[in-house]
Amino acid sequence: MKIAFVIPTLSPGGAERVATILCSEWCRQGHDIHLITYAEKGNPAYELAPGIHWHKVASPLESAGFLLRSMGRILAIRKRLGGIEPDVLVCFLTEANVTGIVATTGFRFPVVVSERVHPGFHAISTVHALLRRLVYPRAKALVVQTEAIAAWCRQHLQAEVAVIPNPVRQAVAPDTRESESPRRRVIVAMGRLEHQKGFDLLIEAFAPLAPQYPDWQVEILGEGSARVVLDEQIRAAGMADRITLMGLVADSESHLRSAEIYCHPARYEGFPNALAEALANGCCVIASDAPGAMAELLAEGTYGFLAKMDDVADLRQQLAAAMASEETRRHFQAIAARAVDAFNVADIAARWIRVFRNG
Repeated sequence: MKIAFVIPTLSPGGAERVATILCSEWCRQGHDIHLITYAEKGNPAYELAPGIHWHKVASPLESAGFLLRSMGRILAIRKRLGGIEPDVLVCFLTEANVTGIVATTGFRFPVVVSERVHPGFHAISTVHALLRRLVYPRAKALVVQTEAIAAWCRQHLQAEVAVIPNPVRQAVAPDTRESESPRRRVIVAMGRLEHQKGFDLLIEAFAPLAPQYPDWQVEILGEGSARVVLDEQIRAAGMADRITLMGLVADSESHLRSAEIYCHPARYEGFPNALAEALANGCCVIASDAPGAMAELLAEGTYGFLAKMDDVADLRQQLAAAMASEETRRHFQAIAARAVDAFNVADIAARWIRVFRNG
């Protein structure tokens, strides 16, 4: 099958990571993969399998206003798709979804689009919200990650919805994990430095606990527009020597494998890749019960601590419980990988192919 895939960029991010994992797996399965980006500014943040055709489409109208820039992208993508002649087009993220559907007007191949966070909580422009309602019914399918998100989409977007969770790579085999060095007394958090991710909540929750647990540190991995605000919050709390903004790291899995605790305090999500990777790497996990797949991944607390959404006091209580009890941490670390066994890459990639072929 010849699969074209449109996403704005391959910069660091959850949607981009899933896109590269799926495209690489489909390529390894023998499919002809054409990955199209239209706002690329550098090299891909994630590895692409050899054999993937990466098309960096450039519009001459990129520096123009919204309408002309959008039309330029639509025409450039339409021209490239006309040359590729795929069996199916896949699009990730609202802007690319709308662009892809409009760009394929009159073409005979189906379009499958995907929202990567809960659209009921994620703010987008009024124009994109209107266009999404207008054009999504033309897609063969709208793929989301949880049944709760699917229910919202069926009610508000009138689209054919399919539920497929994200693929999760099992990076370290259980027997290998047991032979590694002891874990550090570090609470790792990871993601874009944005309000959605709730890192401000983690900072506020940890600071009063720091004197009681003097040998514990917090490391926050990632970059984003909230970096300055978070840095100021850390300094104002007197936590500059205890909480570190690590920036982008080349090997996030090594941080997860070495950390005692992973904390995911997001205000909303789709299917949080970082949380799934933390489970796959055997972390004791604390996550909010916010909209998204957090509670589902943790089986309502079976595989880790669940904190109330946007509740600093409850998050602080869960952090204290995890730091105070080595026995509890070892319990959750021992069973963490079971939480993501059902999300292996080959099976998830195959579920997408079934949507392409059967709807």
